[in-house]
Amino acid sequence: MSCADYLERVPDPSEAQVRDMLSGHLCRCTGYTPIVAAVLDVAAIRGRARHAAAGVVAEEACDA
Repeated sequence: MSCADYLERVPDPSEAQVRDMLSGHLCRCTGYTPIVAAVLDVAAIRGRARHAAAGVVAEEACDA
């Protein structure tokens, strides 16, 4: 849940920012590498969706 909240507040974080956000959490199994990768993947997917939505909005404005 903290990752979802974080991505709402910081939609395009760097790897260093994600690692800093996770620094208060304990993870004994993976060393955070897959978790950081997953957070960055979600941020990228959300970013593409935002850009696509903005493109649709821009095209609709041009058609008006």
